[in-house]
Amino acid sequence: MRIDRLDSPTKEAIRCLLQALIIDLKTMENESEPNLGWRLLDELNFDMITQSKLKQIGAIQIDNNKIRINKIDYRLSELIRDHFKIEHLQIEYLINLRKDRVAYNDALFLVQSLSEKINVDNQMHDCAIIIGIWKMLESSGMPGPINEILKEGFSPEDWTRKSLQASPFLALRMVNSSGKNYDISDIADGLISFGLPNLLVDNQTISQADLIKIIKVLKWEQIENGLDRDLIKTLGIFWFFLTSLSELNVFPVSDELLIKLYEDVWKTTESISKLSHLQTLDIIKILINDFENDQIIWIADIVRIPEVL
Repeated sequence: MRIDRLDSPTKEAIRCLLQALIIDLKTMENESEPNLGWRLLDELNFDMITQSKLKQIGAIQIDNNKIRINKIDYRLSELIRDHFKIEHLQIEYLINLRKDRVAYNDALFLVQSLSEKINVDNQMHDCAIIIGIWKMLESSGMPGPINEILKEGFSPEDWTRKSLQASPFLALRMVNSSGKNYDISDIADGLISFGLPNLLVDNQTISQADLIKIIKVLKWEQIENGLDRDLIKTLGIFWFFLTSLSELNVFPVSDELLIKLYEDVWKTTESISKLSHLQTLDIIKILINDFENDQIIWIADIVRIPEVL
């Protein structure tokens, strides 16, 4: 469809209907898109010739005495994209923003639902911490001192594979050090209870000999003893929420809503743990400084929180 074949009244009628859709996209947030952009014919003052041409080129949808722009017709979509570029960009932006708000609301609902489960069941509370700490460790890549890695008989490839296999067991040690007695099966059960996919590889295990070596290389016992219990809880809960959002793929995409969701996740974390976001950052900063003074310089890459989602 060529724009030069349309007369001026028809072009302006299309522009008017596009503007109507833009207005509704901005002001009617709770309405679904098929309900937007409708206008009474009497309000539009299109003459009969213009109405006939709009019908002829498939530019409008009609419902009794109401009409709206027909975005379903691919020929009209091409015309709008090519010749009404400002309106096209506005509509695409507003539609994507609406979709992103839905994704944000879904993400917030997920966090709130998980929070309710954590708050009413002590085992699920602990399991959330274990899962969160595990995924924090795993996502770090488990860096360590290369000389000690080689000294314990690991090749770099072996270290990467086995240290990642060890990460859920190191997370279990952190939580069990406060008198608990969870094992790897409790992680699997917790993932099911939270409605998350099975993130454990089949028959995930590591030999006791390798686990002892990894603990030695990382100076893990020293790290465990240096971590405040409230910090472990806060990190675990926060990373658990991030893991759940990621695995269920309910992140919004716009920077604005990602930042808002990040703040919401922290507020929910703070409602469960005893530490605020700022307190957590301060404790981690002091912790890293203390450990680095003891030559445990890899701690900053392991114990951390992301600045953004």
